[in-house]
Amino acid sequence: MKYRLSIRPTAVADVNAAAAYIAQGSVEHALRLYDAVDATYRIILRTPLAWTRLTVVEHPRLKELRHRPVLGFARYIVVYRVDAEDIVVLHITHTSRNLAALLGRETLVEPDIG
Repeated sequence: MKYRLSIRPTAVADVNAAAAYIAQGSVEHALRLYDAVDATYRIILRTPLAWTRLTVVEHPRLKELRHRPVLGFARYIVVYRVDAEDIVVLHITHTSRNLAALLGRETLVEPDIG
């Protein structure tokens, strides 16, 4: 099956914030993050159902969310869902973040893009 990738503005903002933080120590490393996220998107597009479902959230609307570590940045994950033929990327976040709070606060109020 051929999937389409839809990246929410929250995910774009997440990557930009992470890159800005990493750039404080190394601009080269921060630029690598962008490439790594793109490579991770391609992996997810090939096998979106292969990656683990999130278990930190119990809300019924969030039970189908999956995550995949960013290639080469294992402490960052891509949080996404598969909707029919679309893969919707919701967040890219550091694993130390409180995912339940992040997803419960933001994802539930964000309108579906169709």
